[in-house]
Amino acid sequence: MALHRNPATPPSPENLAMIQRAMRWLIPTFRLGLSPRVPISVSGLEHFPKEGPVFLLSNHQTALDPILLTIAVNRPVHFMATQALLQEGPVGRFVGWLGAVPKKKFSADLRAVKQLIAWRELDAAVGLFPEGQRSWDGEPLPLLDGIEKLVRLMKAPVVTARLHNADRVWPRWAPKPRWGRIHIELDPPEALHERSPKELRPLLEQRVQLWAKDSQRFPVRGGGLAVGLANALFACPRCGVFDSLAERGDTLHCTACLAVYTVTPELTLRGPGGERPIAEAVTAAKALVTLRRAADLARFSAEGVVMESERAELLDVTEDDAVPLGVGHLRLTAEGLSLHPTPKAPASWRLPFTELRATSVEMRRRLQFQGKERIFEVVLPTESAVKWEWMVPRWQRGEG
Repeated sequence: MALHRNPATPPSPENLAMIQRAMRWLIPTFRLGLSPRVPISVSGLEHFPKEGPVFLLSNHQTALDPILLTIAVNRPVHFMATQALLQEGPVGRFVGWLGAVPKKKFSADLRAVKQLIAWRELDAAVGLFPEGQRSWDGEPLPLLDGIEKLVRLMKAPVVTARLHNADRVWPRWAPKPRWGRIHIELDPPEALHERSPKELRPLLEQRVQLWAKDSQRFPVRGGGLAVGLANALFACPRCGVFDSLAERGDTLHCTACLAVYTVTPELTLRGPGGERPIAEAVTAAKALVTLRRAADLARFSAEGVVMESERAELLDVTEDDAVPLGVGHLRLTAEGLSLHPTPKAPASWRLPFTELRATSVEMRRRLQFQGKERIFEVVLPTESAVKWEWMVPRWQRGEG
């Protein structure tokens, strides 16, 4: 699988004017296209500056969030986005053309910060999701390290925002959105860059993070509600077996203990033991897996293999063009990661824990590992990438 990172439109007066002209008809088009399936309501729009520099900070729950917020404020917003998004074919080209600011994963990307500031210096609206990524269970994630410094560096009025019900309309694990309303709440602009770093973090946590229990809720409908959930809920909540949940429409069927779970539009899981929020089910599944230590306990005892993936391609995605490194089975042991052309073949690639800096899932199934100097990626076609995102750091910390 060849990946190429699409270029982003650089900041300049001419490019800003071009994007503003395009958005005069694109924003109504977006609104018209989304309204039948995902109608948007907005409160606090009167607060948002119609012109001049502004820094928009929001919680992050769906892949549509940049478009939803742009529609809500009715002006172009140049959002910082991961470089992986710009590799997503036509979507990546479109996002880059609209002036998104690509940021390298796993690092404080000075080039991206300078580009964001350059758009702000052109009196444009710029945006960022301080949580850095979407969560798998709809609950907020910790704010990015250094967000206080970035707010002070931008020297622009800050508008904080919250998207309500978006986690139900399009959970991160779902391949497409359901039908349902999203409400966007905008706060008045404030000179937060004049606040001390000590004040900023708790203030941003209060204004940006949105817990499911505090979110405004609206009816959601759709079919295939369980599709994609086995990526996040990677073990059966009852028996704890890895990758045992088969998705069938609105239900999950465990092939190991035969338990059946029904997914509701309210993001609850109904099955053995009653009904509970999916976020709780994910937490419970992780707790069960902690007790099991490995995917196959017999193999772990005999060979020391914690997990082994399905056959997949390994890429070096450090630069704009991905470099293929091989095809095989990703293996996790107490020493680190390795790739094997066949389960019995020697490793063709290794990344020991001493060189591993971070593990993350991009989009839904693009599993990335940051080494000392390179970033590696494996796309898992069917099995859970989230399982690896959770298990690898655990073994790296010596908690296996």
